[in-house]
Amino acid sequence: MTSEAQTIDPFAEVSTDASRLAGRLGRGFLIALGVFGAWAMVVPLDSAVIAPGTLMSEGRNLVLQHVTGGVIKSIRAHEGDLVRAGEVVLELEPLVDRARLSKLKARQAALEAIESRLQAEKSLETQSDAGDRALVLNASASPLGIGDLRLRSADELPATTSDDPMNEIVRLLQQEQEREFERGRSAVSAQIEALRNRAEGERRRRDGLVDQAADSARQLDLLTRQIENARSLTNAGHLPKRELWDLESRLLQQQSLDAKLASDAAASERAIAEIEAEMERVRMTDAKENSQQLTDVLSELGQIRDEIAAAEQSLSQTAIVAPESGHLVHFTANTPGGVVPPGKTIGEIVPDEARLVARGRVSIQDITAVRVGYETEVKVTALHARTEDPILGKVSFVAQDSTVDERTGERYFEVEASLDLDGREATRNMIQAGMGVEMFIKGEPRTFASYLTQPLTDALGRTFREH
Repeated sequence: MTSEAQTIDPFAEVSTDASRLAGRLGRGFLIALGVFGAWAMVVPLDSAVIAPGTLMSEGRNLVLQHVTGGVIKSIRAHEGDLVRAGEVVLELEPLVDRARLSKLKARQAALEAIESRLQAEKSLETQSDAGDRALVLNASASPLGIGDLRLRSADELPATTSDDPMNEIVRLLQQEQEREFERGRSAVSAQIEALRNRAEGERRRRDGLVDQAADSARQLDLLTRQIENARSLTNAGHLPKRELWDLESRLLQQQSLDAKLASDAAASERAIAEIEAEMERVRMTDAKENSQQLTDVLSELGQIRDEIAAAEQSLSQTAIVAPESGHLVHFTANTPGGVVPPGKTIGEIVPDEARLVARGRVSIQDITAVRVGYETEVKVTALHARTEDPILGKVSFVAQDSTVDERTGERYFEVEASLDLDGREATRNMIQAGMGVEMFIKGEPRTFASYLTQPLTDALGRTFREH
């Protein structure tokens, strides 16, 4: 050791050749660059799509609505309350539905009374033959004075209680339709009776003309024989020609009268036929109007009955109940006497037993990197990131079409991820539906080189795209 120390000269010159130092540094840099390049091109790096979203109950919340709406009578539950399945949340005032039902039933009673009258008129038209259709009504007879043809009584119309105001309405409607029946039948009977009297007068006139024609024929026969005898006497010189001429003149007058009688009788026959045709037109017009009115009434009756069934169902559904057990959220009906619009959502039920899922929005540029089954890390923004690890999960749903945010106009795709909360009871107790989350959806691994070259290749693709 002493000899080695003696051979080292502390004042000897140190080699400081710059070229040798630069060579060593260059080789080291190239080696490091090669190693980095190999790492950048070979070693895969995890990628993720970030999607802001919200925790929701699996299967979505259950909405509370009412098909017809109404006025709030009482409020049985409030925002955040735990309600059981079938429990009344809100009760509506039934007065509006009851008034609508009464109006519909009154209209139904009126239509059924009209239907009864029209059916009676139709039966009268069907059962009566051509000689019996013109009936003179007798007010002291049965309800309508036509034997078995009558309107249904109030007892045969829709059942009502003795205290029900509808009972009085039905009775009044029945009476009015009976009077209408009598007026209508009397009017038709009066028209037909007038036409029948005209026809009877024409028949009597025709019969008189026929009798006169028969007398005229006998007179013609007599004159003809007289003229033949007078001509023989005149030719023999026993009778003046003037008397023969008088007989021939009377014959011509009688022939003219006979022709006129025949013409008048034919005209009378035509008049009778026209009157009978007019009687048939009156009957047919009355039957047609009756049939048209009956068709319209039956059609409206069918519609009214459907509306009554809907109104009765609505009247029986004045209470809005919870479809399942859970917490009441987004409840907007907070004022007794307020109005619940038809079909509008007034609250939601978050089911107790429903699993929580994360629902987020993925931009349309990143949707190609998201697939069902991809692993996801979900960070609940309300939890402290340093004390609570992200919740693991998997993408369970990817929307097949984009949705437009009505407020911002931005298009996005909805995705949903199931959460794995096994063994994390403390976390499960701290989170609930409605909390904001950030979803990190893991995609296909990519190398560092692909991250660096992707913008360049995209830019080159756009630059050399053929237009």
